[in-house]
Amino acid sequence: MREMLQKLAKARTELAQTKTVCFTSDIDWASEFAIEKSISFFRDANVPITYFLTHPSAAIQRSLDRGEIRAGLHPNFMPDSSQGASYDEVMDYCFKLLPGARGFRSHRHYDVNDVLEKFKARGIEYDSNVCTLLDELPPFLHRTGLVRFPIFIEDGGYLLNGGDLRFANVADLFDTPGLKVINLHPMHLLLNTPYFKYTREIKDRLSRSEWNHLDDGQIAKLAFEGRGITSFIEEMVDFFQKKGFAFRYLEDVYDWILTL
Repeated sequence: MREMLQKLAKARTELAQTKTVCFTSDIDWASEFAIEKSISFFRDANVPITYFLTHPSAAIQRSLDRGEIRAGLHPNFMPDSSQGASYDEVMDYCFKLLPGARGFRSHRHYDVNDVLEKFKARGIEYDSNVCTLLDELPPFLHRTGLVRFPIFIEDGGYLLNGGDLRFANVADLFDTPGLKVINLHPMHLLLNTPYFKYTREIKDRLSRSEWNHLDDGQIAKLAFEGRGITSFIEEMVDFFQKKGFAFRYLEDVYDWILTL
């Protein structure tokens, strides 16, 4: 405990003098087409990204095999979960997706001590399961011994709170030293969600199977054509690159902390 606290204190001091970004994405049962396009978006932008997995994905596996992305678990502990009916069943399902996983983020940020203790016992080392609204919080040590990386901005939460979709109008909130964990979703990116209920209403009209298998033609018909979250994300990435922010995998930041 003491050693990790000392490492985190050093990390916070160093991070406060840099501008570092970790892009992450909860795949949330998105279709293979949406996941593949999301991976291509970040690959083309030369931005490392960590995907948190809800279900098997050939696109994710191919990119993991090529070393293009990193991944963690995205368990769903909510009622009627397709992953299982208990904490252990859900965890068993998720570890089959990614044996040896080191990090997780729960669907809807579900968070109780029982879950964290079970994950720690199964070898999980860190999580990114605390979501802020543009409030920059450094990594910290949870009572279980897990290192927690709070989210700086999540696309859904930002939309839910009516965030300005012209990035230039909020760029000053991003242009500060520290570690910023960004959380995005493939379907928001593909649908260019302009306001929170837009994608929620589409999802509610479809069955689970239909949502899981949306193809390029269907998504093209459903995608918003004006300014939406995709415009915001494109402008965000461009801003970070022009300002010289350092892009890192979340797992690499965790490993760096261990070396301090």
